[in-house]
Amino acid sequence: MSAEQQTGQMDALDKGVDFAANKAGHKQSRGTVEKISDGYVSAQTHTRASNKAQNSQNLQEAYRQRSTYQGMHKRLTHDPAHIIQDKE
Repeated sequence: MSAEQQTGQMDALDKGVDFAANKAGHKQSRGTVEKISDGYVSAQTHTRASNKAQNSQNLQEAYRQRSTYQGMHKRLTHDPAHIIQDKE
């Protein structure tokens, strides 16, 4: 049991879960409310970590594509040999 449960205090998320359960007609014990809110926090943490990893992969791919484009652009605009070959 956590210190909050021992003193009888509930955090804001616990109070919200308790309120929603009561409104829906499902009276829950504090222990059950705590488990529900802990599960919600765990799911949100997992989702954020997953999204962060995906965003990191997307960013790496965007940088790779950008550097490839910049390299091609530099070759096309600054390489006189390429320009001469195209004219022939």
